[in-house]
Parts: sequence; C-alpha cells; structure tokens
Amino acid sequence: MKQIVLFLLAVCLAFQVEAQNQTSVKELNHYTFPDFMEGTVKKKTGETIKTLLNYNTITQEMIFFCASSIHSL
Repeated sequence: MKQIVLFLLAVCLAFQVEAQNQTSVKELNHYTFPDFMEGTVKKKTGETIKTLLNYNTITQEMIFFCASSIHSL
C-alpha cells in the first residue's frame, strides 16, 4: 500500500515540475501603437508642439515626449 501511495506522489510531483517548465511568457503591450508616432499637441494657451505620441490603454491617457521625459495628457 505504501508503494502505491509513494508512486502516486512521485507521479504527481513529476507532472507539477513539468507543468512549470511549459509556461510561456507573452509580452503584453499596453500602448495602442507599437512605436510612438509624430503628432501635434495643442496647449490651453493655444501653443502647438510637435512631439511623439502614443495612447496608454491601461491608464487611458495620451502619452507624449517633452524635453526628454514622458508626460501624459
């Protein structure tokens, strides 16, 4: 009886270890576009700035580069 229990335990552990090896990593991209695209931002003051833009689908914000840093609208 002990041999059967030990055998079943060993089989279960073997399947658990094999299942951990089969995990695949899928890169999730939370931006709408694969790369930032050139666009125009119009400020409240009326000033317009040409910059790189993308849309973050998680935070639902427009992301843009300004002075080498990332900002959101």
